[in-house]
Amino acid sequence: MLAELAGAPYPGEVRAANLIMLLAAGTETARSMLAHALHVLIHDPVMAEVLRVEPGLVPGFVAEMLRTQPPAHVTSRWTSCPVELAGAGVPAGRLVLVLLAAANRDPGRFPDPGGFSVRRGDDGLAFGMGRHYCLGAG
Repeated sequence: MLAELAGAPYPGEVRAANLIMLLAAGTETARSMLAHALHVLIHDPVMAEVLRVEPGLVPGFVAEMLRTQPPAHVTSRWTSCPVELAGAGVPAGRLVLVLLAAANRDPGRFPDPGGFSVRRGDDGLAFGMGRHYCLGAG
């Protein structure tokens, strides 16, 4: 069964473009995340030793890397209805840029948002949320 748009199958070039986008997005973000994590471990031998001694903290390290160095720093969404953001009205049908890197350092959500704690256990918005949650989060 092919994906449909308005009752008709997506054209082959649209399916191919979507597949290429998913493959590129998946490999680029994984490569970026791995490079940032290796940089931290090379330049912070104490952190590397903590993870060697307590491998159970690796998931927390990954979550904190995603929060502090998200593979994508910005995304965009279209408003479907009028909304208010930080006291400013945004009408329906407007493009809104979401600065994930900034949201992941919101002091209203994260205690010591500039710090790095493998025990925090919250990857922030690195994978988005709701119906736009990243297909590659797993």
